[in-house]
Amino acid sequence: MSALRAAIDLLRREIRNARVKVKVDFHSMIMGSSSAFVDLYRYLFCNFDRNISLHLTSNNFLLTGTTDRRFTETLYRICRDLLKIKPPLSLAQFFTNSFVEKKLRMSAEIVKSVAELKSRLDRRALSGSRIPQKTPRILTSTRSWMGRRQTALSSKSLNSVARIPVQQKIASNLTNPITPSKLILALQDDKSIQEPEYISDLMTSLNTISNQISQIVDRVAGIEIRVSAIEKPLRNTIANKHPSTVSEEGETKNNPEEVNSLRIISINLP
Repeated sequence: MSALRAAIDLLRREIRNARVKVKVDFHSMIMGSSSAFVDLYRYLFCNFDRNISLHLTSNNFLLTGTTDRRFTETLYRICRDLLKIKPPLSLAQFFTNSFVEKKLRMSAEIVKSVAELKSRLDRRALSGSRIPQKTPRILTSTRSWMGRRQTALSSKSLNSVARIPVQQKIASNLTNPITPSKLILALQDDKSIQEPEYISDLMTSLNTISNQISQIVDRVAGIEIRVSAIEKPLRNTIANKHPSTVSEEGETKNNPEEVNSLRIISINLP
């Protein structure tokens, strides 16, 4: 009992540290019910954080709309491929009411790994969305800068000789800044360097969803072919049991043997 109590406390502590706001059925977990653990895992990977759901979808892990067994199979692949966790139980052992302590410790380890994955994805999204706020002002101020320069140059020729040193200072200040063409090139370089990474992730997710939809369409077509293959022998069996069919005019068509027997009976009659 002490080991079981320690496993429960460990899971509670990891849920609290990860700030997972979900009601956990610890009573069913202690009884060994696999559905209680599956409910926790569904919340962690589907509803806990949007970046995690998008990351799993981009890596071709489909979790929504699946049965508990199919969900657990995908969960085990996520643990091995993404979270680098080796589950201590097989699928058959997980769906039994035994191995409660191992199930609790595995859940605590998964919660901790999901929290670490969330922090990594948040940092990557934050670094990708950092764009300088003063960049657009460079383009808008280019024309005004050129106008000010032309005005200064025209006023230079009209002023008196006594103000020549001051005008030379103004001209030197105007010629030192970067030219507009260099500013535009620098802006384009900054945009190409600091392009948000989440746009590429979004395109990858859309491509993955498109591939999954095409796979679903192929599965539906395969199911229709199987259904038609199953219906064909059933129709043949029904046709063999009821050989007589009704014509379009409502008259019954009998078998050739029945027609011959009727002819013989009609000949023997006086």
